Amino acid sequence: GLYSFLAQPNALQHLDLASTDCALDVLFGALLHGCCPRLNYLNVARNTFSHRKAREAPPTLRQFFCSAFALAHVSLAGVRVPPDALRSLFQGLAANTHLIDLHLDLSGCELRSPGARVLRELLGGVSAVGSLDLSDNGFDADLLTLVPVLGKNKALKHLWLGKNFNVKARMLEEILQKLVQMIQEEDCSLQSLSVADSRLKARTSILVNALGSNACLAKVDLSGNLMEDVGAKMLAKALQINSTLRSLTWDRNNTTAVGFQDVARALRSNYTLTFMALPLSDLTAAYRSAPEHTDAVWQQIQWCLLRNGRGPTAPPDQALRLHRGIVTSTARAGVLGGSWVDAGESRGDPGVLCRLSGRVQAAARGPGHPAARRDLAEARELLREARNARALFPSLAALGRAVAGDGPVRHLLESVAGDVGKAVDRELQVLLEALAGRAAQLCPRALGAAEGRWGGRGVRGAAAQRLRDPPGLARAALLELAGQRIRHQLGEVTLALVTFLTNAVVEELLRELRRVHRALAQHMAGTPEERGGPSPPPPRGDPLDSTDEELGTAIDTLALQRPKRCRRIRPTSAFLGHGEDPPSRDSLSPLSSPEGALPPRTRPRPPHRPPSHNPAHNLMAPPLHP
Repeated sequence: GLYSFLAQPNALQHLDLASTDCALDVLFGALLHGCCPRLNYLNVARNTFSHRKAREAPPTLRQFFCSAFALAHVSLAGVRVPPDALRSLFQGLAANTHLIDLHLDLSGCELRSPGARVLRELLGGVSAVGSLDLSDNGFDADLLTLVPVLGKNKALKHLWLGKNFNVKARMLEEILQKLVQMIQEEDCSLQSLSVADSRLKARTSILVNALGSNACLAKVDLSGNLMEDVGAKMLAKALQINSTLRSLTWDRNNTTAVGFQDVARALRSNYTLTFMALPLSDLTAAYRSAPEHTDAVWQQIQWCLLRNGRGPTAPPDQALRLHRGIVTSTARAGVLGGSWVDAGESRGDPGVLCRLSGRVQAAARGPGHPAARRDLAEARELLREARNARALFPSLAALGRAVAGDGPVRHLLESVAGDVGKAVDRELQVLLEALAGRAAQLCPRALGAAEGRWGGRGVRGAAAQRLRDPPGLARAALLELAGQRIRHQLGEVTLALVTFLTNAVVEELLRELRRVHRALAQHMAGTPEERGGPSPPPPRGDPLDSTDEELGTAIDTLALQRPKRCRRIRPTSAFLGHGEDPPSRDSLSPLSSPEGALPPRTRPRPPHRPPSHNPAHNLMAPPLHP
C-alpha cells in the first residue's frame, strides 16, 4: 500500500496527506526509510497521531526529523500531538545540521501547558526552524514564560501566536509587555509577527504602541482583535514614525470610517508600507454607515500604498528623522543643560557640570592645586566635545549621504548601463533577423514585393528604424529603478552605522563626564586649607551638592543611551490629539501682576457655632463662605 511505497527509495519531493486519517507513527517510519533525501514539503494536518495508545513516542519520529536533508515545510496543524511526540520532534530537529529556515505549523495541536514545558526546554537549541506557527494551542498563562524563550531563539524569523491569550486583564498586560520586550531587543531576529483572532481589544494598543520605534518587524497581522477606533489611532501614530514595516493586516477590528481616516493621514508621511490586506469586514461595516467618506478614505490609503510600491521617494531628512526613533535633543540638553545655539552660547540653564566647573574654578585660583586645575582643564575639554556632540548625528548622516550619492555603486551602474544598452541593441537586431526570416518562409513573394516597394532600405531597414532601443531605456531601468532600491538599502545601512557611532561616542562622553564630576566633587568636598583658602558659599538652590547618582539622573540619556538589550518604546501619549502634549508641572508658572507676584488667597475660618438643641438643625450643612 501507501506505506510500502513510501518506505522504498524514491524521488518524492511534495507529499500532501492532510485529512486522510493515516496513522502518523507508521507514516514517519515509512518516510524514514524512503523519503529522507529529497522530501521538501510534508503536510499531514488533521490526522491522528496513533490509532493505539502508546506510552512513548516511536523512535522513528525523532530519527526522521534528524535525518531529513531537504525539508522546507512541515504541517501538523490540527493534529493532537502528545508531549512525548513533540519532544521527539524537537530533539530530532535540534540534532539536524542540514535543515535551515524550516516552516513548522503546529497550530491547533492542543499543546497547552505540557507542550509549553517541552517548548521551553528544547526550543532554544533548535536552529533549523525559521517559521513557527503556534496559534490556537491554549497556552494562555504559559505565554508569560514561553515568550522569552521564543525571543532567545535567533533562528526564528516568522512567528504566529494568535488565539492563545484567553487570560485575565492583568495577566494579559504582563504577557503583552513580555512580547513587546521580545520584539524590542537589539538582536531580535523576528521579521513577521501574527496575533490574529486573539480578541485583545483595547490592550492591543500595548503592542501597537511598540511598533513605532520597532526596527525588525516587516510584517504584522493584527486582525481579529476588536481594537476599534482607539486602536486605529494608535496604529496611525505608530505608522507615522515606523520605517521598517512593509505589510499590515488589521481586519475585524470594528474600525469605522474615523479610524480609516486616521490611518490614511498617517500614511501620507509613511513611505515604507507597501501592502495592506483588504480589511473587507470593517470596510463593509463602514460603508453601511458612511459610504462616501469611507470610499474617499480608502482611495487615499490605496494611493499611498501605490506610491510606496513604486520605490523609495521619502526625502533624506524625513528618513533621518524617522530612523528608529532617534531623538538627540533630549540627550543634548541633558549633557549641556538647557538650550544651546550653534555658536556655543547658552541661552538657558547652563547645566550641572558647567555650574560645578565654575565653582571649582573659583575655588582653585590659588597656587598649589595642580590636580584641581588639571581636572578643570579636562572638564572644559569634555564640555567642548559635548557641545560638538549635538551635531554629531546630523553631520555623520549628511556625510554618509554625500559619499553614497557619488560612490562606486553609481559609477558601476553607469558603466553597466552602457553595456546593457549595447546588449539591448544586439538583441533587437537578432530579433529582427528572426522575424524577417520567418516572414520570408511563410510569405516570400509578398515580402520580396515589399522589399522593392521600400526602395534601398527595404523592409528590414524600415523595421530597424522602428525597433531601435528607446532612448535611455537601460539607464532608466538600472539607475532609476534598481539604483533607487540599492541606494535605499545602502541608506538604511548608513543610518544604522551612524546610529551606532553616535551612541558609542555619546556613551563614552557621558562616562567621562561622570568621572570628571566625581573628581571635581572631591575637590569641592575638601577643607578650606586643602583648597588653598576659603571658598565662596554656594548660592541657595544650587545643585552642586548632588551625588553622582543624582547627576546620572539629571543627565537624561534615554534618547541615545538605551539599554543594551532593549529598544526605546514610544510613550503612551498617542491617545492625545495631533500635536497635543500634556503640560508639565514645571511649565505652569504663577501669574504675575505689575506690583509683583499675586499674594496667596486665603479663606477665613468660619466662626464657631455652638450646637443647637434642635436635632433637625444639627443635620443641616454649614453655610458656604465665598
